[in-house]
Amino acid sequence: MYGIGDGPRHVVIDPTGRYLYVTLNRTGGVAKVDLRTHRKVDFVSTGSYPRSMAISEDGRSLYIVNYESDTLSKVGTRNMRVLQTVPTNPHPIGITYDDGTRQVWVSCYGGSVMVFQDG
Repeated sequence: MYGIGDGPRHVVIDPTGRYLYVTLNRTGGVAKVDLRTHRKVDFVSTGSYPRSMAISEDGRSLYIVNYESDTLSKVGTRNMRVLQTVPTNPHPIGITYDDGTRQVWVSCYGGSVMVFQDG
């Protein structure tokens, strides 16, 4: 797979194993790659310097932290559209999603951990 985008940073695979999602740090978004064809099939802008991301257990949503925008973005994987963007503390860097509680946990470089309820 070549030509995914500028500054790939983090990857996750959907639960079916069909799609790979790649944060593109310099491009400011997330690419969706079809693992059968090894081609980029979609892209969405999420913010400045997207870093880490998590995927819901059902594969319908991605949660991306945007390091320089100080935001968390929720993206629908079916149509690769931003569903929600919320502010975080400065420089969010780590993220996980707890499917049981529908909570998104975000760590920030300043030393904080934030918890968001997914609605």
